[in-house]
Amino acid sequence: MAKEDEEKTAFITPFGVFCYVKMPFGLITAGNTFQRTVQGALSNQLGNNVEAYVNDIVVKTKTSDSLIDDLRETFDNLRRYRLMLNPEKCTFGVPSDKLLGFLVSGRGIEANPEKIKAIENMKSPTRLKEIQKLLYVVIMTSRKLRHYFQAHRVTIVSSFPLGEVVRNKDVVGRIAKWVVELSQFDVHFVPRKAIKSQVLADFVANWTMLDNKSDNQGNNETWTMAFDGALSSQGAGAGFILTSPSGDQFKHAIHLNFRATNNTAEYEGLLVGIRAAAALGAKRLIVKGDSELVANQVHKDYKCSNPELSKYLAEVRKLEKRFDRIEVRHVYRKDNVEPDDPARRASRREPLDPGTFLDILTKPSVKEVSGEVGPSTPDISSEVMEAERAVADIETTDDWRTPLIKFISSEELPEDDKEAEKITRKAKIYCMIGNDLYKKVPNGILLKCVSTDDGRQLLLDIHKGICGSHVAGRTLVSKAFRQGFFWPTALKDACDMVQRCEACQFHSKHTKLPTQALQTIPLTWPFSCWGLDILGPFPRGQGGYKFLFVAIDKFTKWIEAVPTEEIKADNAIKFIRGIFCKYELPHRIITDNGSQFISADFQDYCIGLGVKICFASVSRPESETSM
Repeated sequence: MAKEDEEKTAFITPFGVFCYVKMPFGLITAGNTFQRTVQGALSNQLGNNVEAYVNDIVVKTKTSDSLIDDLRETFDNLRRYRLMLNPEKCTFGVPSDKLLGFLVSGRGIEANPEKIKAIENMKSPTRLKEIQKLLYVVIMTSRKLRHYFQAHRVTIVSSFPLGEVVRNKDVVGRIAKWVVELSQFDVHFVPRKAIKSQVLADFVANWTMLDNKSDNQGNNETWTMAFDGALSSQGAGAGFILTSPSGDQFKHAIHLNFRATNNTAEYEGLLVGIRAAAALGAKRLIVKGDSELVANQVHKDYKCSNPELSKYLAEVRKLEKRFDRIEVRHVYRKDNVEPDDPARRASRREPLDPGTFLDILTKPSVKEVSGEVGPSTPDISSEVMEAERAVADIETTDDWRTPLIKFISSEELPEDDKEAEKITRKAKIYCMIGNDLYKKVPNGILLKCVSTDDGRQLLLDIHKGICGSHVAGRTLVSKAFRQGFFWPTALKDACDMVQRCEACQFHSKHTKLPTQALQTIPLTWPFSCWGLDILGPFPRGQGGYKFLFVAIDKFTKWIEAVPTEEIKADNAIKFIRGIFCKYELPHRIITDNGSQFISADFQDYCIGLGVKICFASVSRPESETSM
């Protein structure tokens, strides 16, 4: 197109002003004329059930029932304007197709798989020229796309305070250079939130079924489910892999925490897999398993004579009614390796692969089966059930919420005056909403009061659940309060749980604190217990003294010391006689196993006066550390 005519073809869009620089077919006004003709012919359909750009026309519909009507309307409009179509380039009744190089479907606009595959299969550069060409393309692309990012808002999610660093006017050095480089972009910094919510959002986005799919289309799609069961010395387990028509896989492992046989484990995996397929909206299901017994019993080729397995088979018959078509196929073990792996890991209680969901069954999934599955398992006796009911009644009666609920609801108080006064004082910070008790918090939030058992279970789920991080006691109870729950012993229960957690004790820092609180020696009165010891030898002093007899009262820490030339039993008796005369007779004396103190003369003297002698360790007695 001539330069002087480009501005005459300009047009305005929300993204800016554009104009044609070239025209197709070698004609000056062919593009304008053809586009204007298509828009005029399909003016009443554009934006509704037709999208058109030059010679690319796409007829879109929400349901397969209205497809014929939309095509009839489009053909009538094209016939009215005498527009012809090339049959070789037309496709009808497809769920997705290409438009302007992109793949358009019910999920929206997606990248063309052929272009993605071409980039993935592109050979790596091996020569210098190829590397230079690749780098040149990257540099030119970054320069040409620069203005798009300058007008586009860029959001950076980070747990670091990058925004405060960039907005700081006092920065110098390398940070100041980066601030100048980033000033031309519309950069916004957002703090990173908890990853748990992002994991939940990704799960919902990946596994949510689209509502705009027609019922007929969903019915025609066939799902595939492969199951298996395993039995080991650690227990029983099951697993299944559910595959959607689009190829997405749903892996699941099951811990069976009850007595089960191999056939029972196979049936548990089959039932849980069928229930999962029904919950995901599958109407046609192909089930594959390597258990010949289960497959033939479901096919009615084998007769089920086991009363326990017959109950599982009856449950399968009930679930079959939720599908338009379900088929159970028997495959060889070598063709059933994928579901066998999670089943074996579940039976051995081994860690599972990432992306595998885990479920724990404490009792059979069939409601009619009473007790544990297995021929040798006895039924639960009525005495045990009555005992459980009695325990439940006692726990309900001892609930800390009961007195408060009775007082707030009907002003009923206990007979004890002190307890009644205590309940009246506590009730000021509680209120009733419906049948639930809530505690008033100074910030205006109401915390739902739960029983002590429910609170401990809540702490257990937060501490070592699926998203648990084994936090400390105060952090653990603060998370429970932030969830809106309260019970009086929350902090004590959290600290006890952390101290009893094996993983927390194993990975915690090593402390030298004693395993339990130290117990002091009970003392009844002063000077009732003395500790004796000998210090020396020292350098000889005046009078020839080299040793020192020392006695310390355990109650007042009073010290008595006498120098001596020789450490003999007679000198020890003389020293202890002076203490007895000065402070009266004590109850006992604690000393080491020195020859002076274990001699017969010293012991006869103390026993004759009614003083008990207690001996500590031979070297460095712990009871005499104060000397």
